[in-house]
Amino acid sequence: MVTYGAADTITLGTGDITLLSTGTATASISVTGSGTTSRTVTLSGISGDGTLGISIGAGSASDAAGNTATSAGPSASFTVGALSIAVNMGTPLTVTRSGPIDYVVTYNNAVSVTLSTGDITLMKTGTADATVLVTGSGTVTRTVTLSGVTGDGTLGIAIAAGTATGGDHVVYSADGDEDGPDSGDDRV
Repeated sequence: MVTYGAADTITLGTGDITLLSTGTATASISVTGSGTTSRTVTLSGISGDGTLGISIGAGSASDAAGNTATSAGPSASFTVGALSIAVNMGTPLTVTRSGPIDYVVTYNNAVSVTLSTGDITLMKTGTADATVLVTGSGTVTRTVTLSGVTGDGTLGIAIAAGTATGGDHVVYSADGDEDGPDSGDDRV
């Protein structure tokens, strides 16, 4: 909200407002309201990562004597989005006949994590097989456990896309991208 004191006319429009941004943060600006005391400046279509704020140019209001408003700002800024979610999986160096084998999956910059057993694809060669279980809570780590290991060969895992949401409410894939299914690069 932009408040004016002693204004007789307010002409504040989007052209009077400068968007102050860092990183890739951006938004559309609109101005609403009527009367001689205030206007509401709305930032919409917010995207990217960084910070946003505004400043207002001089002359956006005047009084009956012809005096014009001075410039104002910068406003307080706010953080936009979240940095891309990074997913890191520890690679266990285990030779086993029965297991268990634990993979620690760490999410950085996630607001929510929904990784479950159904999101894990067991990558196997030969006759190797195992049972998959995901445990943990919160927004940082999950443990993927392979137990009941049988057969001969190798085992690994791949994580499906959409197992975490960033601060921008975008669902990210296992490789930290927001553009669709994981390419399988996260096999361990």
